[in-house]
Amino acid sequence: MQGSIRDRVTYALRNVNDTKVFETEADCLRAMNDLAQMCLLGSFEEDSDLDGVAPVVRGLINKFGVILPDDTLRATMTKVVLDEKGSMMVREGCLAFLMHQETLINDGRSAFEALTERQRIDLSGPWVRPMVRLAAEESDADTVFPKLALKALVHNTTDQNKSYLIDYIESVERMFGVDLDLPLRDMVPH
Repeated sequence: MQGSIRDRVTYALRNVNDTKVFETEADCLRAMNDLAQMCLLGSFEEDSDLDGVAPVVRGLINKFGVILPDDTLRATMTKVVLDEKGSMMVREGCLAFLMHQETLINDGRSAFEALTERQRIDLSGPWVRPMVRLAAEESDADTVFPKLALKALVHNTTDQNKSYLIDYIESVERMFGVDLDLPLRDMVPH
């Protein structure tokens, strides 16, 4: 694909299984840096592009290895993630960007680990929205994974925050105009 790195990043966000648009390690590095800036600025052309951040980062890592922004950029993104007064879109984008990279670095400075469980729920949009979308759009045979993933997310949440997470999942269902008919409320202890 021809075009600027920014155009190719936007294409990749909308076609998350296609990282062929980045042909060299240098392209990949430029894409990572451009994507990091898009996350920090919240400058996505469409809101749904935000949900492609984590899979694109994962794809670029799988293609060329761990390619990180510099430590200053990582520190800035972590600070943004932890700032509860900041834009939700920017915070979600930065967390989605950092998640796969920090898992591989494993140096004890993970933005995700610094968050409380409730903060993690607040920033879970880039994972919850695609699961709800997939569960609603696919045929019944293909919806097993997203529904199981949503149930596992609730199951692995502490009892005190299960209702909060379920409220969020249900708000995403309403946003997409769907009802997944998942018995998530049954997982809340009475």
